[in-house]
Amino acid sequence: MSKQKPVTMRRLIVVLSILLVTSVLSFAKDLDSLINSLDNLQGKKRLETLLEITWNLRNNRPDSAIKYCQEAIILADSLRDYEELAKAYSFMGVLYRNLGYYSIAFSYYKQGMKEAEKHGVISQLGYSYNNIGNIYLYQKLPDLAIYYLHKADSVASINNNYDLKAYALQNIGRAFLMKNEPDSTIKYLRQTIRIRKKYKIFKKLPVSYKYLADAYKAKGDYINALKYYRQTAVTADFTVDYDLYSDYLYNMADLYLKLKRLDSALIFAKKSLDIARNHSTQYRELQAYTILSDVYAAKGDFHNAYLASQGALRIKNKLFNDEVLKSIKSIQFTEEAAKKEAEISLLRTNLELEEFKNRRNTLIILLGLLVLLAVMVLLNIIYRKNKQVRKYVQKLKEHNMIIQEKNEELATHARLLTRINDKLTQRDRVIKESIGYARRIASSIMAPEYLFIECSFIKDHFIINRPLEEIGGDFYYFNRFEKFVALVVADATGHGIPGAFLSIISVTIFKDILFNEDEPDAAEVLEEFRRNIKIFLRQGDKEITALYDSVDVALVLFFPQKKIIRFSGARRPLYIVSAGELKEIKGIRATAGYSMREFKFESHTLSFEQVDRLYLFTDGITDILGGEGQERLGSYGWKKLLLEIQDYTMSGQKSTIEQAIERWTEKGRQPDDILIIGIELDK
Repeated sequence: MSKQKPVTMRRLIVVLSILLVTSVLSFAKDLDSLINSLDNLQGKKRLETLLEITWNLRNNRPDSAIKYCQEAIILADSLRDYEELAKAYSFMGVLYRNLGYYSIAFSYYKQGMKEAEKHGVISQLGYSYNNIGNIYLYQKLPDLAIYYLHKADSVASINNNYDLKAYALQNIGRAFLMKNEPDSTIKYLRQTIRIRKKYKIFKKLPVSYKYLADAYKAKGDYINALKYYRQTAVTADFTVDYDLYSDYLYNMADLYLKLKRLDSALIFAKKSLDIARNHSTQYRELQAYTILSDVYAAKGDFHNAYLASQGALRIKNKLFNDEVLKSIKSIQFTEEAAKKEAEISLLRTNLELEEFKNRRNTLIILLGLLVLLAVMVLLNIIYRKNKQVRKYVQKLKEHNMIIQEKNEELATHARLLTRINDKLTQRDRVIKESIGYARRIASSIMAPEYLFIECSFIKDHFIINRPLEEIGGDFYYFNRFEKFVALVVADATGHGIPGAFLSIISVTIFKDILFNEDEPDAAEVLEEFRRNIKIFLRQGDKEITALYDSVDVALVLFFPQKKIIRFSGARRPLYIVSAGELKEIKGIRATAGYSMREFKFESHTLSFEQVDRLYLFTDGITDILGGEGQERLGSYGWKKLLLEIQDYTMSGQKSTIEQAIERWTEKGRQPDDILIIGIELDK
């Protein structure tokens, strides 16, 4: 019976593959029909079709879906259809999430949430909470995920939206699985399945069955795990959701590996790799290579285990190269399973060798006694016993040769593992050195503080710069020219090295613009900056894949001889404190880089007499999370703090603000870079 089981598994895979090919043709035909229909559609119908195309492509071709979703956002905004606008932003977040760009996905989810809150679109607000919780799951932050997912569940209950409620409960179950609490996971997933069955949401049941099977597998209940994995295969349409198909195949391989059914595990592992290569994401391909390596190692096929581990290493390196554009992370790759197997095999071989030695010694003693006995009894018995001794000696030689071959094979694998670890150690060192060098470059673009002190009209000042990582995307540029002094405080897209690169580019552009001006207008400077940054990043160039990054900027130009100040901002304000009152001058609602809607920059002029102190800052200070409810400090809290410390010196203000940040984030966190510059004028 055991020999027939792998054949059954192969037949199951073959049947699924035939159904997959047949249904793919139908799905592609339907999708092509939708895309072709766009030529004859306008208004609301075109918007709905764009969103339908986006959703159909979200898992298999998320990069191709981006252009349809971008058009949907623009069209929904022009039609003032705020419900569809919030949905389109959420869809864009899903696309970037599936591509692995979690920071970009998070920003689109937040924008969708803002639109839903602003226009009272309660249903989309619930989906926004759910999406934000989901992105925290992808970033392995289950507690934050659970907080937002419970909010989504509450909105769904108020709205009687059982589809959303089931989705939120399912994700809460995933969060508890990440926290290694499978019993809680099972409780929430069973609620999800009951809701989806009751309200006939059958298309989403396969995913619920898959996660329920994961929970039973984590608990060690392999019988129920196998039951629900099979339920997943029966109810799922793998022609639409290749990601689920690849994940299902991976988990089946892992389950059969745990059950020691290695032939079945190998079949599912190979099919998982095939689907991941041709239809799913690099992450699923990495999963498939990893389980394939584990299965080969368990079967004792160390050569193929090593080849599969090399495939996993290749995918990890590829993922690493993609992530350099977003944020630097550490490369982690180990061969612990192979090492453990090698150690076990070596121990087993040593035990066998010791056993053979003991048997040989025992045989020698017995043979000696038999020889003595044979001498005393019959010569022919001596002959037969000697012949038997020679047979045993030959057998021992053969076993010793086998042991020697195994030892040489283990030594070869040990050398290979050592070389892999050496390469990883070297790469980690190079990355750390690169980050350090990038930090020194980024620091060099910031003006030294003595330039502030040397300005006669600046009585006192402070600078607070707290990047989220070792280096960040927040930067300032300060320089004195013949007739004016320029101060820029800006927030470039992203954190880490990508943000630092964009900061260096931005400072270079500002230098070029300001060095060519005599008495510049602040709004005109930002207009010129926006034009240059879009050219530099080739935004709008249809021939290439452009970088749709942006920079939020606050620009202040001081004219000491005229005793005036000119300000212009791109999503960043200027705070002015005079006579104990705080006045806010807002920037436009668009960034100084790529933006879905561009507005003309505005210039504001003030006299020195109107200003006692002024403050420029990025949104990192208002976005810090803390307090008992994990809420944002917000603009209100930030203004209140500035007014409370107006009687302090600038150094006293700096110390108080830094202490406030530490207190606020003690039970929360700092989600973004923070940059604040305060200046007191000498009038």
